Amino acid sequence: MLFQACALILSLILIAFLIYKGLSPILSVVIGCSLMIWTNGMDYVATFQSALSTWGSVLMPAVFVTLFGAAMGVLYTKAGAIDSLAVWLLKPTQRVKNEDARIILSILLFIVFRIILGLAGFVNDAVMVTMFAVGAVVFRQADIDRRHLNAVLVIAGTIGLVLPGAPTQTNVMFALYLPGYSPTAYFLPRLMLMLLYIVLVCLIMLRYVKKDRAAGRHFEQGRMMLTETNRELPPVWLCFLPIVVVIITYTFLGIEAWVSITFGLIATMICLYRYFPQEEGKSHFASMIHYTNDGVLLIPLQFMLMVLPTMVMSLSPAFQWGIDALAESGINPYVSFAVLAVILVSFSGAGAIPTICTVAVSGYIGQSMSMYACVIIATWACTVFDSLPTNAAIVIQTELCDCPMKKAYPTIFTTTIVATGIITILATIAAAAGVFG
Repeated sequence: MLFQACALILSLILIAFLIYKGLSPILSVVIGCSLMIWTNGMDYVATFQSALSTWGSVLMPAVFVTLFGAAMGVLYTKAGAIDSLAVWLLKPTQRVKNEDARIILSILLFIVFRIILGLAGFVNDAVMVTMFAVGAVVFRQADIDRRHLNAVLVIAGTIGLVLPGAPTQTNVMFALYLPGYSPTAYFLPRLMLMLLYIVLVCLIMLRYVKKDRAAGRHFEQGRMMLTETNRELPPVWLCFLPIVVVIITYTFLGIEAWVSITFGLIATMICLYRYFPQEEGKSHFASMIHYTNDGVLLIPLQFMLMVLPTMVMSLSPAFQWGIDALAESGINPYVSFAVLAVILVSFSGAGAIPTICTVAVSGYIGQSMSMYACVIIATWACTVFDSLPTNAAIVIQTELCDCPMKKAYPTIFTTTIVATGIITILATIAAAAGVFG
């Protein structure tokens, strides 16, 4: 059984490696899942059918959240609403004269910008290029070496996963698998963990930038595309209206996430209609509808693909054997659950949440841990190894930043893997102390 368990891990590594080497994610997932099935002696067709039936029926609401959140993000970008919000947020940095304070404020405002987008349910993939464009402007104004830009983009992406009370991918998935789950429960402790992470990464970034200053390194544009535009931008208050619609309907009224984001998408179309550029040969309305399909379908497809390996893995006898072995090892249940969650998300990120929830319900919730203790540990565990060099977003952002992975990754490693690892440990300690019930 040990061989089969090792084969499961090797299959996940193979999927990540093939994607990193440029193979289609669809083919990579099929090859990796096939290896899992064959090495564990499972029936090929029956296993895929079982995994796919669960995959489709359970994840469909999450697909709508991702799809509509991506469409809303694209429309915000096309209408110039994100540019308008970014310009408004960056104004305070121009009045700060102390260099250290300006660096920290610039990074903080960039994080606040991502929080605002997160409250509206914008998924990371939908706003990746936009976040890069805003981040590049922030780095130019603060005179920070562009090799750190990818790290700050990943930090923003981490915030997009752990934001409490928002329709994030993690909150939506937990709500699907854990009846009675509320994204606003234990809001203050969850907020404190996020704020601790923000403080930690700001201090790390300040240390990096000060070392750069001492070495004479400053911002250089390189081959980065920093576009300047004189187009009319929508007023800031108008940009906030669709976001407020999502916040009120999801956070305060408790409406389903995909319905709330649908309301936000409709509000975006109404509020920002006159700011959408009109494509040649198309009416203004037809242009707007076309934008909602501008690469949007690829985002939920990629998300669902990364969930499939964990669903196949959970059907393997070796997987249950590993769970039982960990449970019987005598390790503290909070520690064993945190370790298990980190392992599961190592190569699937938030896609491992269905399996984590299954494990939590069968072996932890109601026996040794509360539901929210499991959820909050798992939320932070999802961020620890989600920024490995094999992550497709990391590779794309490295190209956008015109900086080799070798130069960019040390900052990514310390601000995400190390920093989120520390917060995961703190979350585990807090859970063991009964903070989350």
